Amino acid sequence: MAELYQDKLRKAIGQDIYSHLDNEANKEVSLSLRMPLLDENGKTNYYKQRYLIGNLLDELRRFEELGIKLSPIDIIQTLFKCKLFFAAKCLDEYYQRAGGSFLSETRLTLKDKSNGVEVLISEHLNRIEDNIRERVLLL
Repeated sequence: MAELYQDKLRKAIGQDIYSHLDNEANKEVSLSLRMPLLDENGKTNYYKQRYLIGNLLDELRRFEELGIKLSPIDIIQTLFKCKLFFAAKCLDEYYQRAGGSFLSETRLTLKDKSNGVEVLISEHLNRIEDNIRERVLLL
């Protein structure tokens, strides 16, 4: 069986950095879940993720040193969206708390919840790895 991209990342960047990114994703989920779905005028709210680049400079440097073709922000976003998918009560709530539905995103369905959050995270990170491979081959 091929090694999962999530496991490769953990080994390459170290458990400390991966845990830090995971904690940031958990904070995003918590903040998103506390956001009211409607504003005081009854208009739909969409979550806006925190600006984290300034807090992740060491991690960004480390990724660059290791030649990792994605950023820590990509990992945080993937973890955030997968975990939020399990925390949201329905798809509409998920898309609202995730900041909207984007055409480039894979559509999620209820069957995606059947295998658990770790499987969903692994699947999405493996897709990212496949996309990176395709882009590198195109160059």
